[in-house]
Formats: sequence, structure tokens, C-alpha cells
Amino acid sequence: MTALILSFTFLNAQTSVITVTALPEEFGLITQSFGSIDVEKYSVPAVTDIDGNGLLDILVGDLYGKIIHYVQADSASADFILSDSLFNGIDVGGWASPAFTDLDGNGLKDLLIGNLDGRIHHYQQIYPDSVQFVLVTDFFNSIGVSFNAAPAVADVNRDGLLDLLIGEDFGHIFHYVQNSAFSTDFTLVTGSFNSIDVGFNAAPVLTDLDKDGLIDMFIGNYEGYICHYEQFDAYTFDFVLREQKFNSIDIGYRSKPFFTDIDFNGYSDLLIGENDGNINRYEIQALDSLDFGTLALGQSKVLKYVASTSGEEDFLHIESLGDGFEISLTGEEFDYWNYLDIFPNFTGMCSDTVFVRYKPNYSGSVSGSLEHSNSYPDIVSLKIKGNCYLEPPVVNVEIIDTDLVISWETGEYELSYNVYSSDDPYGEFICVAMEVWDSWWSEPLTETKKFYYVTVNDFSQPVNKNKDR
Repeated sequence: MTALILSFTFLNAQTSVITVTALPEEFGLITQSFGSIDVEKYSVPAVTDIDGNGLLDILVGDLYGKIIHYVQADSASADFILSDSLFNGIDVGGWASPAFTDLDGNGLKDLLIGNLDGRIHHYQQIYPDSVQFVLVTDFFNSIGVSFNAAPAVADVNRDGLLDLLIGEDFGHIFHYVQNSAFSTDFTLVTGSFNSIDVGFNAAPVLTDLDKDGLIDMFIGNYEGYICHYEQFDAYTFDFVLREQKFNSIDIGYRSKPFFTDIDFNGYSDLLIGENDGNINRYEIQALDSLDFGTLALGQSKVLKYVASTSGEEDFLHIESLGDGFEISLTGEEFDYWNYLDIFPNFTGMCSDTVFVRYKPNYSGSVSGSLEHSNSYPDIVSLKIKGNCYLEPPVVNVEIIDTDLVISWETGEYELSYNVYSSDDPYGEFICVAMEVWDSWWSEPLTETKKFYYVTVNDFSQPVNKNKDR
């Protein structure tokens, strides 16, 4: 799983990690019973390290309005231990949906919990790294969003003001914006953020899954699948639908997604709460090779993957070592090269989606690698392979006077042609003409029905069969 994560330490003690993963939609199911967590009905997970001890804490809301607290058994472990079945005595009345943030920048965690009535309950940590929270208000900013409020918080347009996105029972997203930096006062912007409608029980979560600087919004719904929206451009509130049914995931009913990294292996884990009270765990898949399959000579195919590096390097260098393989950051026809450099974005990370095009220029099997390195000599390789053959010509058969004439369209790569004939389409074919340099061949017409096929000389792939009498 982690074969393509390479860590190395320099004299300045900074650790650099080059990560090559599949695209975000390629998540694999790890378990449908993560941590043996079961809250009976309507699980809604939120993950953070509450007390700063290096172990993750999972707070799970349930149907009855309670919050159940689980603690990671050990660092990077997938095992979690029940710590408190009634976290801080919290009871929001029903359908508890927790989310962590720091509203006022005081270093204390704020816990916002949506409930059945469409309200938001606000709790705050009593001191840093404490597991004790106190109620600030049970009617945060007088917000009411029909039923089943599901909050998510982020600075979407990076203006220094937090945005509060709240999913609700009828499948829409309400958008509130912070009145000023570090304020707990929010103002409604719209009750139909980007005109999103996911049916019922919208439950959003915000992340930057591919680290491209654009926010990804994943929204669970009543039907049990997850809709993926992505920010159209940084610094805007515009989002576009990327996938109606993300990764083809369907957990049954009332999906509640949350992204984290449980085992600290550099790959995102997707935790999904659901109607039955358990937690599903998916993990983005490591990538060790790209297989383009078989293409005709001169045709092309594009595959994509995510490459990223963190640390103190100046750039991420990617070089294609394989005949016919080229790479691009845009996917545009004119923008493919044998190498490229990814420079740090505003987050300080070198990260992007890489498009790899395979356009074979001779027949046979081709393999190579994509080598990833930074300004230091360490390298991570991704295997690439493909097969190619000369696309079969279009063969025509006609009778001219007393001759049977077989003709075909020629292409720029062909050398010469062989013609084969048989009286039985399932029997043995005999070569009746070798190394024909023209685009046609003929023989005297007979009463016997015959079957023919034509191959390109020096290539093993047989082509169109045609019959004639």
C-alpha cells in the first residue's frame, strides 16, 4: 500500500515525502465496521485530536442526540476504544451531527452540533487540550434550517472569514459567513448554496482531497451515496459537480462522510457514518503502475494520477522514461512533454494532478517509468506500460471482368501486406501473396467460394476477414 511513499531526511532535519496515489475517486473499502463502532442508529463521525496527545479522537453523533467518544488505541492504529458513551453529558435532542473548528482563534476547540430541529448547539473547550466542553448556546446565531442540520466549517474563499455550510433535510446547503475575523456572529448568505440539491439529508464535509488548492465538497444524502463538488476556482464560492455518485459508494441510507488520515500513511481515509450506526472506512489507493492496455499505432489514451511532495524542496520534477509516454499538468493536446516541474502552490506544497498520454509510435509492448524527484537525488518511480499494433486496414472485395480484386486503404506506418486464402473460414489459411507493396491484389475468379484476410507485413496482428466466391 505504501510502496511509493519515500521519506528521507536532510541535514536540516526536514523530512520530505513524495507521494504517488491514484485519483481521489479510487478509494477502496477497508471495512464496514471500523473500530467496531456501533451507536445503534444514524452515526455521524467527526475526527480530531482533542487533548493533543497524538492519538485521534472520534466523536460520533447518533439518532438520539448524544455524542459517543472513542479514542485511538495507539498512534496510527485502526483500533479505537470507547471512552465515553455520553460525551460531556451532551444531548441535543436528536440526530446529532458534530463538527470541530476554532471560531474565535483563541486556541480552544469549538464544537458545533446540528440537531433534528435544524438548530446548531455550540460547545467550547474549557482550556487547551481538555476533553471537557461547556455549552455556549443551544441556538447558535438563531440558525434554523428546517430539519437535520449538518454543519461544516472552512474559509471557502480565503478572505479570512469562516464560512458555515449547513446541510438540511431537503437536500440543500445553507451558507452563513462570519461577520468579522474571530467573531462568533454569522450572517445568512443563501439557503441554496450553488443551487445544490442532493435529495434528502444533505451532510457536507469540506477538504482539499487532491491538494490542488481547490476545495472539494462531499455531500452525503439519504440514498446512501456521496456527491462530489469541487470549487471552480480558488477564492470563489462557485462549485461544480464532479461526480454524482462518488467512487460508486452506496452504504445503504443516510451517508455521513468525513476525511482524515487514520494510520498517518499519507493516504486519505474516508469514514462514512450511516443509518445502521456503524462506520465504513475507505482509503485512497496507492498506485504502483499505469497500464494503458492495447492501442492502435498513432492513437492515444490518457490516464491520470495525483503526485505530491511535502518538505523543503524547491519543486517536484517528473520525467517520463518510456517511448511513447508523455506527461502534462493540463491535459491539453498541445501541452504534453517528456518531463515537467511542479512548483509549490500557496499552501507550500508541490502537488498536482498529472495527465499521462500514451501515443505509440511502433508496434509491440512498451514499458518504462515516471521518475519523481525533487531538488535532491532521491527518486520514486511509477511503472508505465502499454501495447500497440497497426490498426487493420479497411478491405474491399470486388469483381472486375474475370478477376477477383482485393484492395485496402494504406496508412503512413505500413511496410507491406500479406494476403491469405482458404476454402473453409474455420480451416487453414494459405498465404497466396507475400510482401505486396501496392494497395491491391488480384487473382482469376473461380466457381469456388473462398475466404480471405490481409495482414500488415512485419506485424503479427491479423486484420479484417472477407469472403467472396
